[in-house]
Amino acid sequence: MQLKPYQPNNLTAMLALFHRTVHTVNAKDYTPQQQDAWAPGDVTQDPQRRARWDQTLREHLNLLAWEGEELMGFGDIDLAAGYLDRLYVGEDFQGRGVATALCDRLEQAAQKPSILQAMREQSEKAKAEPPKEAPVKNAER
Repeated sequence: MQLKPYQPNNLTAMLALFHRTVHTVNAKDYTPQQQDAWAPGDVTQDPQRRARWDQTLREHLNLLAWEGEELMGFGDIDLAAGYLDRLYVGEDFQGRGVATALCDRLEQAAQKPSILQAMREQSEKAKAEPPKEAPVKNAER
């Protein structure tokens, strides 16, 4: 497992994983109507949601877990508010320590004084580069 920071070209894969996770892993805890309200079917194409996620991911401390080219999960911390904002692990990667690895590394990074400077630099670099879409594996089940 490799942990890497968010890049704008990861957004579609992240939204697809989010949708799948809500509708599979979280299905036992929520009704279909609640799942659809939380993660609607058009989640990867909704321009408002894409813009909101991209903005908050750029502002937050974030990490994505990868196994080769496949996104396993992701998480982010809102440092200004002091809370874990999102943490999602794909159905096929449940029980493999992905969430623990993401949380541990995010917590460690949040305690480093230099992390805010690194986040600013990452954000500026992401703003300067035009987004390129990463391939989405297993987007449809």
